[in-house]
Amino acid sequence: IWLKANGRSDVERGFRYRLAGSEEWIEVSGVEHNAGRFSACVEGLEPLTDYEVVAYCGEATTPIVALTTEDVFTLPNSGFEAWSTYDGCIYPYAEGDAPFWGTGNPGAAIANATLTSPVADVRPGSEGSSAASLQSMKAAVMGIGKFAAGNLFVGTFSMSGLDGTVNFGRDFSFTAKPKSLSFWMKHNEGTIDETGAGSPAEATGTDKATIMVIITNWETPYAVNTADSSTFFSMSDLATMEGVIGYGYIEKRESATEWAEYTIDINYREDMKNVKPRKLVVSFTPSGFGDYFTGSTSSWMYVDDIKFNY
Repeated sequence: IWLKANGRSDVERGFRYRLAGSEEWIEVSGVEHNAGRFSACVEGLEPLTDYEVVAYCGEATTPIVALTTEDVFTLPNSGFEAWSTYDGCIYPYAEGDAPFWGTGNPGAAIANATLTSPVADVRPGSEGSSAASLQSMKAAVMGIGKFAAGNLFVGTFSMSGLDGTVNFGRDFSFTAKPKSLSFWMKHNEGTIDETGAGSPAEATGTDKATIMVIITNWETPYAVNTADSSTFFSMSDLATMEGVIGYGYIEKRESATEWAEYTIDINYREDMKNVKPRKLVVSFTPSGFGDYFTGSTSSWMYVDDIKFNY
């Protein structure tokens, strides 16, 4: 929970909180100051729990403010232990479960290929037995080959001819806003050896891993159609993109082939601070230029144990 207040800049300022009914106040650490304004993020609070908060400025203290924390959201199959196969296509959820994660596998299956699959190589300390493996490749249908980026995302995928549409986003039920997204990853970024029409000037040399998280109030998923470059967007668009409430991303052109934990801070837009979230997007790919059918057939990514931090 973010706390914000205004006060004199020449005295000590901060916040304290406690469980409702408790006598013990806890000092909030990491207070940021900007002239008379000060703010801080309180971490580690329990969901659906009553707390009390005060701000102080020198000897002056605000009245006690009561608040109740929101429920939190856990990403389904975040350790990628559950997989199923239907008509030769691998899906990142158990048979009979509601779909959450999507991949480009339905499109690759036309060429008898698989982009995303389970792998028995898990992050250090994992209690699971599998992670998600994302492999970029060139897939051929009826002698026509196109580059396909390994991918994993919250949403759905559909095909029209040799072009695909990624529908980014699914409804989610929490209203508490997470501070960041953490995950374990290792990846290889190869030299780009496949280039499609209309690729941007930067799509040369080494491939680019791209991971993003977006919290939005979109009524419907956002459709990226590989046949229509006007539907493509870059990470720099997220600060002003319609409906985006909070966002964060990582772009990496350096390989890191040993497991490591990464954290993406979520930036919440001030102009959207009172807007209720509707859709969640989380996306991983070792080939960030894949919309243009551009990337390296040597690029791959393993992903394991994704979680929100509050």
